[in-house]
Amino acid sequence: MVRGAKGAAVGAAGLVAVAIFAVSTSSSAAGAASDLLKASASTLYGAFGGEPTDLASLYRIEAGCEESRRALQSKQGAPWQKGGVGGAEMTAAVATAAPTLTEYWTVLWTEGTSELSYVWVMDHQDAGISAYVLVDTTGKAQGVTLASNDTTVNFVAENGAVYKADISGFDVTEILDYCDSSNIGTDGSSDCAGMGLDYWDYTGQLYFVDANLGYLMACDYDGGSAEILVKGIPDPYGVAVDKKTGLVIFTGEGAIYAVHYESTDLTITEVTTFLSPSYYVTGVAMDSENGYVYWTGDDKVYRDTISNTQIETVYGDVPGAKSVSVDWEQDLLFYTDDYGVHLGNLDGSSDAETIAYLYNTTFVYIHYETTPTPAPTSLPTSEPERKSKSSTRLQCARI
Repeated sequence: MVRGAKGAAVGAAGLVAVAIFAVSTSSSAAGAASDLLKASASTLYGAFGGEPTDLASLYRIEAGCEESRRALQSKQGAPWQKGGVGGAEMTAAVATAAPTLTEYWTVLWTEGTSELSYVWVMDHQDAGISAYVLVDTTGKAQGVTLASNDTTVNFVAENGAVYKADISGFDVTEILDYCDSSNIGTDGSSDCAGMGLDYWDYTGQLYFVDANLGYLMACDYDGGSAEILVKGIPDPYGVAVDKKTGLVIFTGEGAIYAVHYESTDLTITEVTTFLSPSYYVTGVAMDSENGYVYWTGDDKVYRDTISNTQIETVYGDVPGAKSVSVDWEQDLLFYTDDYGVHLGNLDGSSDAETIAYLYNTTFVYIHYETTPTPAPTSLPTSEPERKSKSSTRLQCARI
């Protein structure tokens, strides 16, 4: 549920998280950095009716390298490090250089817990430096997208509702409460748990899954014409629309499934299984232009052709891999894991760079400019031999 009455939310447009800065080894400098962090946090959290009282509370909005983090918490000890650091000598931090893979991008991600959750936005010029909170919610935000009009953000909340907001953070509105059986025909026997989300301008619809209900659902951009496409999905997580084939790709436990967007009221046994690996599959994304399916699971980011001919490990060493999103135009790939949000490229040939350190990130979405023209194709289901590729992930900036 969004903070306050259901259907209402707090927008926090333009509230920038603390920028990366270097700190010296002295306790006075660490104290000054701490004061700066608290002052900035007070501005951010003040919009939400509360102010952090210690550095541990500032965890999600701090930015900087490991040395900066340790110096900032030298007086209280780092809550995520056993025993803290106790004022040990540190060297000055150096900010991670912004990615040079592209000229423009806007990425959104969700982060937090059931008690307090956020939708974050970052632009390319602020990569690894700062981001801002678009929406804060008291029900965990999950799947998120930015529509092709560049202004409308949609996200699914854990309470079983779909929301929209302006990219500025204003006009946050609940467009569908699908947990209400009168709106979509759910049986009302399970608590809802909204997860992945995607959209398609060709149909003018949002596509989303619920982990507890086991449903793949769709609704119009205004929340109307809500319907159930597939039932009985085992622990569904991610969803992505192949905007060329018209297939809605979604994950459930140890499988990736595909169903035509016009399908309704199917059971999972009637749906094509694209892939059945031996591990739990989480997020999924489509490069419709080049014909690749991307997914996360088994602490890795994988991809395969839509014709299911060559599985590749794009990025390894991705602990707790949760979600992935791609921009085929600019050769960009974003993924989330236990340590935050990371940026790489489509085939993994460039080292991935961490653009935000956060422990509770879930879904990520990169906004791309051009939508491929629909051109339906078939979907083979054979599973080929795996092909791995090594990679290295750089980690410095943290928000």
